[in-house]
Amino acid sequence: MKRRSGQLTTAAQISRKENLVFYGHSGTGKTFFFEALDQQVVEAGMRVAWFRLEDLGALMRAHRADDSIT
Repeated sequence: MKRRSGQLTTAAQISRKENLVFYGHSGTGKTFFFEALDQQVVEAGMRVAWFRLEDLGALMRAHRADDSIT
């Protein structure tokens, strides 16, 4: 489901526990946007995890069928 950044303004909206993928060219404010959003989420008592695409791919490749991770 695509959303515009203006729709991601409150931690209540994040409480649906959907994964977010945010992409764009260098210098467009992605990190700044998510740091501000993460602050709202943490203040609401939820957890935040950041993954670089390369790290997420490695984690997925390491995952085993028995739900263990190497």
